[in-house]
Amino acid sequence: MRAATATRRDLPSTGVAHGRADARHVHLGAHLRLPDPAPNDLYLPAVERRRRTAALIGGLATCGVRQAFFDSPVRSWMRLPSSTVHLHLHAAGDLPRGLVAATAPASRLVVHLRSSTLAPQRSGADATLAARLLGAPAERWLLRRAALVVTGSDRLADVATDAGARSVLVLSDAPTPPPAGLPATSARPLPDRPGRRLVSLGPLVARRRCTALVEVLATLPSDVQLVLIGTGPDRLAIDRVARRLGVADRVAVVPSASHATIAAHFRHADVVVSASLAGDETPELLLAMAAGRPIVATAIEGVTRHLTAGLDGSLVAPADTPALARATGRLLADPALATMLGASAQRRTRASGWDDIAGQLLDELGWDHTAGQLLAELARRARR
Repeated sequence: MRAATATRRDLPSTGVAHGRADARHVHLGAHLRLPDPAPNDLYLPAVERRRRTAALIGGLATCGVRQAFFDSPVRSWMRLPSSTVHLHLHAAGDLPRGLVAATAPASRLVVHLRSSTLAPQRSGADATLAARLLGAPAERWLLRRAALVVTGSDRLADVATDAGARSVLVLSDAPTPPPAGLPATSARPLPDRPGRRLVSLGPLVARRRCTALVEVLATLPSDVQLVLIGTGPDRLAIDRVARRLGVADRVAVVPSASHATIAAHFRHADVVVSASLAGDETPELLLAMAAGRPIVATAIEGVTRHLTAGLDGSLVAPADTPALARATGRLLADPALATMLGASAQRRTRASGWDDIAGQLLDELGWDHTAGQLLAELARRARR
Protein backbone atom coordinates (compact mmCIF):
# COMPACT_ATOMS: atom_id res chain seq x y z
CA MET A 1 0.00 0.00 0.00
CA ARG A 2 1.12 3.48 -0.72
CA ALA A 3 1.44 5.80 2.22
CA ALA A 4 0.92 9.55 2.10
CA THR A 5 3.89 11.13 0.37
CA ALA A 6 5.94 14.14 1.29
CA THR A 7 8.14 16.06 -1.10
CA ARG A 8 10.72 18.59 0.00
CA ARG A 9 12.08 21.44 -2.10
CA ASP A 10 15.16 23.32 -0.95
CA LEU A 11 17.23 25.97 -2.59
CA PRO A 12 20.92 24.98 -2.46
CA SER A 13 22.47 26.38 0.81
CA THR A 14 19.22 26.90 2.73
CA GLY A 15 16.81 24.80 4.73
CA VAL A 16 15.38 24.16 8.16
CA ALA A 17 17.64 23.92 11.17
CA HIS A 18 17.52 20.37 12.47
CA GLY A 19 17.90 18.95 15.97
CA ARG A 20 15.27 18.29 18.59
CA ALA A 21 12.31 20.57 18.14
CA ASP A 22 11.07 22.83 20.91
CA ALA A 23 8.62 21.39 23.43
CA ARG A 24 5.99 23.96 22.48
CA HIS A 25 4.40 23.93 19.05
CA VAL A 26 2.18 27.00 18.78
CA HIS A 27 -0.60 27.04 16.18
CA LEU A 28 -1.74 30.43 14.98
CA GLY A 29 -4.89 30.99 12.94
CA ALA A 30 -8.67 31.18 12.99
CA HIS A 31 -10.96 28.24 13.80
CA LEU A 32 -8.09 25.82 14.41
CA ARG A 33 -9.92 23.38 16.66
CA LEU A 34 -13.27 22.93 14.99
CA PRO A 35 -15.57 20.45 16.69
CA ASP A 36 -16.38 17.34 14.70
CA PRO A 37 -19.65 17.81 12.85
CA ALA A 38 -22.75 15.78 13.61
CA PRO A 39 -24.21 13.62 10.82
CA ASN A 40 -27.10 16.06 10.32
CA ASP A 41 -24.90 19.17 10.22
CA LEU A 42 -24.67 20.84 6.81
CA TYR A 43 -21.59 20.06 4.74
CA LEU A 44 -19.80 23.39 4.26
CA PRO A 45 -16.80 23.33 1.88
CA ALA A 46 -14.98 26.17 3.66
CA VAL A 47 -15.35 24.42 7.01
CA GLU A 48 -14.19 21.08 5.54
CA ARG A 49 -11.02 22.74 4.33
CA ARG A 50 -10.29 24.09 7.79
CA ARG A 51 -11.07 20.68 9.30
CA ARG A 52 -7.88 19.43 7.63
CA THR A 53 -5.95 21.68 9.99
CA ALA A 54 -7.81 20.25 12.98
CA ALA A 55 -7.02 16.74 11.72
CA LEU A 56 -3.32 17.58 11.42
CA ILE A 57 -3.35 18.97 14.96
CA GLY A 58 -4.87 15.69 16.10
CA GLY A 59 -2.11 13.80 14.29
CA LEU A 60 0.54 15.89 16.02
CA ALA A 61 -1.08 15.10 19.36
CA THR A 62 -0.92 11.39 18.54
CA CYS A 63 2.80 11.84 17.91
CA GLY A 64 3.23 13.29 21.40
CA VAL A 65 3.55 16.98 20.51
CA ARG A 66 2.75 19.51 23.25
CA GLN A 67 0.73 22.20 21.49
CA ALA A 68 -0.75 25.61 22.14
CA PHE A 69 -3.33 27.54 20.13
CA PHE A 70 -3.86 31.24 19.54
CA ASP A 71 -6.30 33.25 17.50
CA SER A 72 -5.15 36.71 18.61
CA PRO A 73 -1.76 37.75 17.21
CA VAL A 74 -1.15 40.18 20.08
CA ARG A 75 -1.71 37.56 22.79
CA SER A 76 0.31 35.01 20.88
CA TRP A 77 3.33 37.29 20.51
CA MET A 78 3.77 37.23 24.31
CA ARG A 79 4.08 33.43 24.24
CA LEU A 80 6.01 32.84 21.03
CA PRO A 81 9.71 33.04 22.06
CA SER A 82 11.45 29.65 21.92
CA SER A 83 8.47 28.14 20.14
CA THR A 84 7.85 26.57 16.77
CA VAL A 85 5.15 28.86 15.40
CA HIS A 86 2.84 27.13 12.93
CA LEU A 87 0.86 29.74 11.00
CA HIS A 88 -2.14 28.38 9.06
CA LEU A 89 -3.02 30.52 6.03
CA HIS A 90 -6.48 29.64 4.73
CA ALA A 91 -7.44 33.13 3.56
CA ALA A 92 -6.15 36.69 3.35
CA GLY A 93 -7.70 37.38 6.76
CA ASP A 94 -5.10 35.10 8.37
CA LEU A 95 -2.17 37.25 7.21
CA PRO A 96 -2.16 39.83 10.09
CA ARG A 97 -1.50 37.04 12.59
CA GLY A 98 1.48 35.97 10.56
CA LEU A 99 2.96 39.45 10.38
CA VAL A 100 2.98 39.62 14.18
CA ALA A 101 4.28 36.09 14.59
CA ALA A 102 7.14 36.69 12.18
CA THR A 103 8.51 39.48 14.39
CA ALA A 104 8.64 37.38 17.57
CA PRO A 105 12.21 36.74 18.77
CA ALA A 106 13.76 33.26 18.84
CA SER A 107 10.78 31.55 17.23
CA ARG A 108 10.87 29.24 14.23
CA LEU A 109 8.13 30.12 11.76
CA VAL A 110 6.33 27.42 9.80
CA VAL A 111 3.79 28.71 7.26
CA HIS A 112 1.11 26.22 6.20
CA LEU A 113 -0.18 27.56 2.89
CA ARG A 114 -3.71 26.40 2.02
CA SER A 115 -4.53 29.17 -0.46
CA SER A 116 -2.65 32.15 -1.82
CA THR A 117 -3.40 35.78 -2.64
CA LEU A 118 -0.32 35.76 -4.91
CA ALA A 119 -1.94 33.47 -7.47
CA PRO A 120 -5.63 32.87 -6.66
CA GLN A 121 -6.31 31.25 -10.03
CA ARG A 122 -3.57 28.67 -9.46
CA SER A 123 -4.49 28.01 -5.84
CA GLY A 124 -8.28 28.06 -6.17
CA ALA A 125 -8.55 30.98 -3.72
CA ASP A 126 -11.44 33.42 -3.96
CA ALA A 127 -9.40 36.57 -3.33
CA THR A 128 -10.88 40.04 -3.86
CA LEU A 129 -8.90 42.74 -5.60
CA ALA A 130 -8.33 44.50 -2.24
CA ALA A 131 -7.10 41.27 -0.66
CA ARG A 132 -4.67 40.74 -3.50
CA LEU A 133 -3.33 44.30 -3.42
CA LEU A 134 -2.89 44.36 0.36
CA GLY A 135 -2.31 40.70 1.06
CA ALA A 136 0.12 39.73 -1.69
CA PRO A 137 3.09 41.79 -0.39
CA ALA A 138 2.48 40.57 3.17
CA GLU A 139 2.21 36.95 2.05
CA ARG A 140 5.40 37.22 -0.03
CA TRP A 141 7.29 38.63 2.96
CA LEU A 142 5.99 35.86 5.23
CA LEU A 143 6.96 33.12 2.80
CA ARG A 144 10.49 34.50 2.60
CA ARG A 145 10.71 34.85 6.38
CA ALA A 146 9.51 31.30 7.13
CA ALA A 147 11.97 28.57 8.01
CA LEU A 148 9.61 26.13 6.31
CA VAL A 149 6.58 26.49 4.05
CA VAL A 150 4.18 23.52 4.01
CA THR A 151 1.63 23.03 1.23
CA GLY A 152 -0.72 20.28 0.15
CA SER A 153 -0.08 20.64 -3.58
CA ASP A 154 2.69 21.20 -6.08
CA ARG A 155 0.96 24.27 -7.50
CA LEU A 156 1.04 26.03 -4.13
CA ALA A 157 4.63 24.88 -3.72
CA ASP A 158 5.38 26.63 -7.02
CA VAL A 159 3.72 29.80 -5.70
CA ALA A 160 5.85 29.67 -2.53
CA THR A 161 9.05 28.97 -4.46
CA ASP A 162 8.36 31.81 -6.89
CA ALA A 163 7.82 34.13 -3.90
CA GLY A 164 11.28 33.27 -2.54
CA ALA A 165 10.53 30.65 0.12
CA ARG A 166 13.72 29.06 1.44
CA SER A 167 12.35 25.56 1.97
CA VAL A 168 9.03 24.02 0.88
CA LEU A 169 7.53 20.73 1.99
CA VAL A 170 4.58 19.22 0.09
CA LEU A 171 2.41 16.98 2.27
CA SER A 172 -0.47 14.96 0.86
CA ASP A 173 -3.77 15.21 2.73
CA ALA A 174 -5.80 12.38 4.20
CA PRO A 175 -9.59 12.24 4.53
CA THR A 176 -11.02 14.26 7.40
CA PRO A 177 -12.64 12.06 10.05
CA PRO A 178 -16.31 11.31 9.30
CA PRO A 179 -18.90 12.49 11.83
CA ALA A 180 -19.41 10.16 14.74
CA GLY A 181 -22.61 8.17 14.38
CA LEU A 182 -22.74 8.40 10.59
CA PRO A 183 -25.13 5.62 9.46
CA ALA A 184 -23.43 2.67 7.78
CA THR A 185 -26.39 2.26 5.45
CA SER A 186 -28.96 4.69 4.10
CA ALA A 187 -31.91 5.01 1.81
CA ARG A 188 -31.29 6.18 -1.73
CA PRO A 189 -31.51 9.99 -1.92
CA LEU A 190 -33.94 11.45 -4.45
CA PRO A 191 -35.91 8.17 -4.70
CA ASP A 192 -38.15 9.64 -7.40
CA ARG A 193 -35.16 9.55 -9.77
CA PRO A 194 -34.54 5.91 -10.71
CA GLY A 195 -31.66 4.63 -12.81
CA ARG A 196 -27.91 4.93 -12.65
CA ARG A 197 -26.42 8.02 -11.11
CA LEU A 198 -23.45 10.37 -11.57
CA VAL A 199 -22.64 12.50 -8.52
CA SER A 200 -20.46 15.63 -8.25
CA LEU A 201 -19.85 17.55 -5.03
CA GLY A 202 -18.52 21.11 -4.93
CA PRO A 203 -19.31 24.76 -5.69
CA LEU A 204 -21.03 25.54 -8.98
CA VAL A 205 -18.34 27.87 -10.33
CA ALA A 206 -16.68 28.27 -13.72
CA ARG A 207 -13.41 26.50 -12.85
CA ARG A 208 -15.35 23.31 -11.99
CA ARG A 209 -17.04 23.20 -15.45
CA CYS A 210 -20.33 21.77 -14.22
CA THR A 211 -21.90 22.57 -17.59
CA ALA A 212 -19.44 20.09 -19.12
CA LEU A 213 -20.89 17.40 -16.84
CA VAL A 214 -24.32 18.16 -18.31
CA GLU A 215 -22.81 17.75 -21.79
CA VAL A 216 -21.37 14.40 -20.69
CA LEU A 217 -24.79 13.33 -19.42
CA ALA A 218 -26.34 14.08 -22.82
CA THR A 219 -24.06 11.45 -24.42
CA LEU A 220 -25.05 8.69 -21.98
CA PRO A 221 -28.07 6.35 -21.95
CA SER A 222 -31.35 7.89 -20.89
CA ASP A 223 -31.49 6.00 -17.57
CA VAL A 224 -28.42 7.89 -16.26
CA GLN A 225 -29.05 10.83 -13.92
CA LEU A 226 -26.67 13.63 -12.83
CA VAL A 227 -26.73 14.94 -9.23
CA LEU A 228 -24.81 18.16 -8.55
CA ILE A 229 -24.41 19.00 -4.86
CA GLY A 230 -23.47 22.63 -4.28
CA THR A 231 -24.34 26.26 -4.93
CA GLY A 232 -22.76 28.96 -7.02
CA PRO A 233 -23.09 31.43 -9.90
CA ASP A 234 -23.12 28.73 -12.59
CA ARG A 235 -26.53 27.39 -11.52
CA LEU A 236 -28.39 29.31 -14.26
CA ALA A 237 -25.88 28.20 -16.91
CA ILE A 238 -26.36 24.58 -15.83
CA ASP A 239 -30.14 24.87 -16.22
CA ARG A 240 -29.76 26.59 -19.60
CA VAL A 241 -27.41 23.92 -21.02
CA ALA A 242 -29.59 21.11 -19.64
CA ARG A 243 -32.68 22.54 -21.38
CA ARG A 244 -30.79 23.06 -24.64
CA LEU A 245 -29.55 19.47 -24.65
CA GLY A 246 -32.93 18.03 -23.63
CA VAL A 247 -31.73 16.50 -20.34
CA ALA A 248 -33.26 18.94 -17.85
CA ASP A 249 -35.36 16.14 -16.35
CA ARG A 250 -32.18 14.11 -15.70
CA VAL A 251 -30.26 16.82 -13.81
CA ALA A 252 -30.82 17.40 -10.09
CA VAL A 253 -29.11 20.26 -8.25
CA VAL A 254 -28.97 19.86 -4.47
CA PRO A 255 -27.97 23.27 -3.09
CA SER A 256 -27.16 22.06 0.42
CA ALA A 257 -26.94 18.75 2.20
CA SER A 258 -25.90 17.29 5.53
CA HIS A 259 -22.88 15.06 5.99
CA ALA A 260 -25.23 12.07 6.28
CA THR A 261 -27.03 12.99 3.05
CA ILE A 262 -23.78 13.46 1.14
CA ALA A 263 -22.55 10.10 2.42
CA ALA A 264 -25.79 8.59 1.13
CA HIS A 265 -25.36 10.26 -2.29
CA PHE A 266 -21.85 8.82 -2.58
CA ARG A 267 -22.97 5.41 -1.34
CA HIS A 268 -25.57 5.21 -4.12
CA ALA A 269 -23.44 6.83 -6.86
CA ASP A 270 -22.50 4.67 -9.81
CA VAL A 271 -19.69 7.09 -10.73
CA VAL A 272 -18.36 10.24 -9.06
CA VAL A 273 -17.37 12.82 -11.67
CA SER A 274 -15.33 16.03 -11.75
CA ALA A 275 -14.49 18.28 -14.70
CA SER A 276 -12.45 20.88 -12.80
CA LEU A 277 -9.76 22.93 -14.48
CA ALA A 278 -8.08 24.05 -11.24
CA GLY A 279 -8.63 24.56 -7.55
CA ASP A 280 -8.63 22.56 -4.35
CA GLU A 281 -10.72 19.46 -5.02
CA THR A 282 -8.99 17.38 -2.32
CA PRO A 283 -11.68 17.18 0.43
CA GLU A 284 -14.44 16.11 -1.98
CA LEU A 285 -12.12 13.75 -3.84
CA LEU A 286 -11.00 12.05 -0.63
CA LEU A 287 -14.61 11.69 0.52
CA ALA A 288 -15.45 9.82 -2.67
CA MET A 289 -12.31 7.68 -2.38
CA ALA A 290 -13.05 6.82 1.26
CA ALA A 291 -16.56 5.76 0.20
CA GLY A 292 -15.06 3.37 -2.34
CA ARG A 293 -16.73 4.97 -5.33
CA PRO A 294 -15.30 4.84 -8.87
CA ILE A 295 -14.08 8.28 -9.93
CA VAL A 296 -13.72 9.96 -13.32
CA ALA A 297 -11.87 13.26 -13.04
CA THR A 298 -9.63 15.64 -14.92
CA ALA A 299 -5.92 15.15 -14.37
CA ILE A 300 -5.27 18.40 -12.53
CA GLU A 301 -2.51 18.48 -9.94
CA GLY A 302 -4.68 18.13 -6.85
CA VAL A 303 -6.27 15.01 -8.34
CA THR A 304 -3.18 13.26 -9.69
CA ARG A 305 -1.53 13.50 -6.28
CA HIS A 306 -4.21 11.16 -4.88
CA LEU A 307 -5.32 9.07 -7.86
CA THR A 308 -3.31 7.01 -10.34
CA ALA A 309 -4.96 6.60 -13.73
CA GLY A 310 -6.13 3.05 -14.33
CA LEU A 311 -5.30 1.96 -10.78
CA ASP A 312 -7.67 3.87 -8.49
CA GLY A 313 -9.45 6.21 -10.87
CA SER A 314 -10.05 7.16 -14.49
CA LEU A 315 -8.33 10.44 -15.42
CA VAL A 316 -8.68 12.55 -18.55
CA ALA A 317 -7.06 15.73 -19.80
CA PRO A 318 -8.53 19.00 -18.48
CA ALA A 319 -11.17 20.61 -20.73
CA ASP A 320 -11.52 17.42 -22.82
CA THR A 321 -15.27 16.87 -22.51
CA PRO A 322 -15.47 14.04 -25.09
CA ALA A 323 -12.76 12.11 -23.20
CA LEU A 324 -14.64 12.68 -19.95
CA ALA A 325 -17.80 11.30 -21.56
CA ARG A 326 -15.99 8.23 -22.92
CA ALA A 327 -14.36 7.46 -19.55
CA THR A 328 -17.67 7.84 -17.72
CA GLY A 329 -19.50 5.65 -20.21
CA ARG A 330 -16.78 3.00 -19.93
CA LEU A 331 -17.22 2.69 -16.15
CA LEU A 332 -21.01 2.61 -16.44
CA ALA A 333 -20.72 -0.19 -18.98
CA ASP A 334 -18.17 -2.17 -16.95
CA PRO A 335 -19.35 -2.50 -13.31
CA ALA A 336 -16.48 -4.90 -12.49
CA LEU A 337 -13.88 -2.29 -13.53
CA ALA A 338 -15.77 0.42 -11.63
CA THR A 339 -15.83 -1.73 -8.49
CA MET A 340 -12.11 -2.48 -8.79
CA LEU A 341 -11.16 1.19 -9.15
CA GLY A 342 -13.38 2.21 -6.24
CA ALA A 343 -11.98 -0.49 -3.94
CA SER A 344 -8.41 0.47 -4.84
CA ALA A 345 -9.14 4.14 -4.11
CA GLN A 346 -10.64 3.21 -0.74
CA ARG A 347 -7.57 1.13 0.19
CA ARG A 348 -5.37 4.06 -0.72
CA THR A 349 -7.12 6.35 1.74
CA ARG A 350 -6.76 3.73 4.49
CA ALA A 351 -3.05 3.20 3.89
CA SER A 352 -2.11 6.34 5.82
CA GLY A 353 -3.73 8.91 8.08
CA TRP A 354 -3.12 12.25 9.69
CA ASP A 355 -0.75 10.70 12.24
CA ASP A 356 1.51 9.66 9.34
CA ILE A 357 1.32 13.13 7.82
CA ALA A 358 2.13 14.72 11.19
CA GLY A 359 5.12 12.38 11.52
CA GLN A 360 6.47 13.52 8.15
CA LEU A 361 6.20 17.15 9.26
CA LEU A 362 7.95 16.40 12.55
CA ASP A 363 10.73 14.56 10.72
CA GLU A 364 11.28 17.67 8.63
CA LEU A 365 11.37 19.84 11.76
CA GLY A 366 13.82 17.48 13.45
CA TRP A 367 11.50 16.33 16.21
CA ASP A 368 12.39 13.07 17.93
CA HIS A 369 8.98 11.40 18.14
CA THR A 370 9.89 7.75 18.59
CA ALA A 371 7.12 7.14 21.11
CA GLY A 372 4.68 8.96 18.87
CA GLN A 373 5.69 6.77 15.93
CA LEU A 374 4.73 3.69 17.94
CA LEU A 375 1.31 5.18 18.68
CA ALA A 376 0.91 6.11 15.03
CA GLU A 377 1.73 2.54 13.97
CA LEU A 378 -0.88 1.20 16.37
CA ALA A 379 -3.41 3.67 14.95
CA ARG A 380 -2.49 2.52 11.41
CA ARG A 381 -3.09 -1.12 12.32
CA ALA A 382 -6.43 -0.21 13.87
CA ARG A 383 -7.55 1.36 10.57
CA ARG A 384 -6.81 -1.78 8.54
